[in-house]
Amino acid sequence: MEILDRMEGEIGVLVLKGNMVAQTVGDIKTYLESYIEQIEMRGLILDCEQVEYVDSAGLGLLASIFKTLQKMGKKLALTRVNNRIMETFTLTNLNNIFIVTEDFSDALNALKQ
Repeated sequence: MEILDRMEGEIGVLVLKGNMVAQTVGDIKTYLESYIEQIEMRGLILDCEQVEYVDSAGLGLLASIFKTLQKMGKKLALTRVNNRIMETFTLTNLNNIFIVTEDFSDALNALKQ
């Protein structure tokens, strides 16, 4: 998986390219943990437009990141999630835990509140 990062004011943005599956979760986790520790931010947006698939390991990673950020008083938003992944979020009830938006600007606004 390729990860591109940038800041939008006080919000960290990670653009994910690839799949969040068992084979990639370790590297993604290492990157995210380092990013969260090093960057001063109010919240984190994961732009998932180029993520095609998330397996159970990927879901576990997302839940772990959410919990880590929550403990720090920060928010997590996922944006531009495809229908297949959104269906998985719905089946696992993660759509009621994560902030999930169709549009990047909606994710940005949700984290600024």
